[in-house]
Amino acid sequence: DDQREEMTHAEILSILEGRKASLEEHHGVGLQTDVLERTVTMAARYLPKGALAERALSVLDLASARAKRTTERTLTARTVASVVSELSLVPEDRVLETDQARMLKLEALVAERLVGHEDAVSRISRVLRRNATGMCGNRPIGVFLLLGPTGVGKTETAKAVAECMFHSEHAMTRLDLSEYAEPHAVARLVGAPPGYIGHEAGGQLTSAVRKRPHQVILLDEIEKAHRDVLEAFLAVFDEGIMTDGRGVTVSFENTVIFLTSNLGADAGAQRSEARIGFGQRAESEDTGYASRVLESARAGLPPELWNRFDDVLVFPTLSRTAVTDITRKMVAKLGVRMRARQGIELSITEAAIQHVLDEGGFEPRYGARPVRRTLARLVEAELAE
Repeated sequence: DDQREEMTHAEILSILEGRKASLEEHHGVGLQTDVLERTVTMAARYLPKGALAERALSVLDLASARAKRTTERTLTARTVASVVSELSLVPEDRVLETDQARMLKLEALVAERLVGHEDAVSRISRVLRRNATGMCGNRPIGVFLLLGPTGVGKTETAKAVAECMFHSEHAMTRLDLSEYAEPHAVARLVGAPPGYIGHEAGGQLTSAVRKRPHQVILLDEIEKAHRDVLEAFLAVFDEGIMTDGRGVTVSFENTVIFLTSNLGADAGAQRSEARIGFGQRAESEDTGYASRVLESARAGLPPELWNRFDDVLVFPTLSRTAVTDITRKMVAKLGVRMRARQGIELSITEAAIQHVLDEGGFEPRYGARPVRRTLARLVEAELAE
């Protein structure tokens, strides 16, 4: 029920503890507090629909019944994970994986999806590993500002982190803040107050986080949002909370927040386009570009907002080498789709990949976006004939 305030994990754990004796008696299986805690966490992360207390109790009941059938004397986290896996269709080993184990692999997992931004991936991973230990209190696990031109991987970064940390690139709420340019748009974020039209619907952001507490929040083009809208996020970045239109406090402590901006993206763009684009850029060129973008973005955003970011990262234009790697990944995905749908084996030569780039796939100003369009024109359309 969207109108009901979601309970905290501690409150739900208390409910499970209260039902522990009756469940133990009914199933004849022992229930330990650490397994109850894991049950709440797994239900919150992998079963986003419905009230969390009901989800956790249902999982605990099903897992206890399964443990009884397999003659376990005490319920184990693996048995709980097997139930959650079946309900969520997430592999059991991934459900069972601890945050600490996943964090150690974070850099490598994100790098599998993201090409050409090794330094950014490393910096994001360091912050997330540090904050996931609880050092940031109730704040979000990370708040990052991503700067740079279109098509260089800012959105892909958010998707990669969502997939790595929350096991699906769809574990993400994306808001285009260019649609929040008026002061009254705050009501769309948190929901209208009682007595106003739209009160029953709830806020676009607060409702999404209440339903799925573990997720990535992507706020695009923040420079286009009204200042009142930006100020509504200060409590989120500081204390990990936002109060919705009904006066209910929503926790953001299990979210990772990415904000994107094109401020300063054209700084040095002419210089980038003057180069042919082959090979790697000089490190000094990237450093100079980053400095100009940072200076421009800092001047364009309120200082109280800037000071609350865990890190600010500049994504430079992609080199031809990086776009070549991205094209190979896109071709590999296309091959998987064609094999599954039509039974066709797709192989493409290096010369053909360079041809895709020469025929419109490589435009430094637009990053990797032209690749998809050019592949569709030169490869997919031909195969469809």
